[in-house]
Amino acid sequence: MPLSLICACGARIELEDALAGQEVACPECQQPLKAPAAPQAPAVRTSAFALASLVLALVGAFTLVGTLAAVVCGLIAVATILRDRERLAGLGYAFAGIALGFLFTALTAFALFGPETFAVPGWMREKSMAEALDYSGPLEVAGKGWTITRPGETWGVAHGGPVNDPVADIFLNKAQPDVVLVQVRRHGFVDVRQESSDPKQSMEQYQAQLKAEYEADQDALFGGPTNPNAKGKDEGIMRVTNGVVRKTRTLPAAAPGYDGREMEMDVQAGGQRWTLVLRFYRNNSRNDKDAGRVYVLRAYSPARWAKENRAEFDKALDSFRLVK
Repeated sequence: MPLSLICACGARIELEDALAGQEVACPECQQPLKAPAAPQAPAVRTSAFALASLVLALVGAFTLVGTLAAVVCGLIAVATILRDRERLAGLGYAFAGIALGFLFTALTAFALFGPETFAVPGWMREKSMAEALDYSGPLEVAGKGWTITRPGETWGVAHGGPVNDPVADIFLNKAQPDVVLVQVRRHGFVDVRQESSDPKQSMEQYQAQLKAEYEADQDALFGGPTNPNAKGKDEGIMRVTNGVVRKTRTLPAAAPGYDGREMEMDVQAGGQRWTLVLRFYRNNSRNDKDAGRVYVLRAYSPARWAKENRAEFDKALDSFRLVK
């Protein structure tokens, strides 16, 4: 770009860039003139967001949080660099961070929530639940006045308490069972508990009461746009709710006086859709000392595993026996 200066005599002089900062003579009056220095180009630096995007994508691979943050930082970097190309660089880093962020997010989501082709979720559950489960002993598991049989050797037993699975523990906290059978790889659970009910209740009334525990939505329990006056603790997605009954049927009596019912439901638990099979056997003998006693059985798994688990669920539930 040519340099321009004006002499005191009024002459306007155009100089080549090579003469910037040097002394030249005015062609009109021969007076010495100092040529102006060449303008300094602004310093160019690499965008911090672009660098952060690439680092987060690589360091946070398979963490979801890290890879999503990489995408966000990359998009911010692209926007800021395009607005100030003379001062900012790093588009290559930003595009690489965005691409890797999307790639690792997709792979992580597939591994954690998609079909368990690579058995990653099953392996993770096995590690976290190892201390809570017992695979030793006979397949038949005895409780107080009842027995149930594990469908196979791959089913572990937890005697009450949490099993170190975030969503399964929501079910267990809702109604603490005496025994839990667990199929880790296919994310399946069967549990048994004993409780008491009002002997004056009919089977239909008790069934409606049991069903209602899984039907309530957040607004009904904790308040919201439709019920602002409700009181309680909002536990976010860490609850079992929004239950919808798909099938009901009457079961053969488990023992004299013990009538049975079954409900198959779709519920929301931990932000996921789960399939829940509820069975209960209730003592309806009004003059019996055990009148109103109920044995409640639950079989549950994420909906995507319901079909694979159903045969073994039925096998375990059908094995339930009342014993003296």
